[in-house]
Amino acid sequence: MSDSELSEASAIPIPPDHELEKTLRDEVVDAQKNDIEYTVNSIRTASEEKLGLDKGFYKNSAEWAQRSKDIIKDQTVRSSVECALGYILTHLRPSFRPLKVLLSRPHQSSPESQPSARKSVLPLQKNPHLGRSKRPQNNMSSLKSLLRP
Repeated sequence: MSDSELSEASAIPIPPDHELEKTLRDEVVDAQKNDIEYTVNSIRTASEEKLGLDKGFYKNSAEWAQRSKDIIKDQTVRSSVECALGYILTHLRPSFRPLKVLLSRPHQSSPESQPSARKSVLPLQKNPHLGRSKRPQNNMSSLKSLLRP
């Protein structure tokens, strides 16, 4: 066996793409939870160590050099947005009810169950001049029509 064949045989198999991506994302989340300052390279290194990959795998790979950088940046943004939303929902809006609770309520369709603060809708009336139905005008709109030249 040649040296190259020996190195290929002893090399650790590369995990599937989804596992590489998940490990990168997990490392970003762990660093943020533990308030550790991180860089793209530090996340790559931590992921390589966790998966048992050769040092510099992400950086030296033609496919993973840019892709790993994009994944790390994307997860950083996602985690920041999730953190901000969590803060808003817990601190700024304490009366927040989860969507599941709102959707589980039965729909109130009967007129008696509707809140009385809503505007009442005027019934349609037949206008003898137009031959079609229209809503009756309130006093202000009828006065405005009288004042028009």
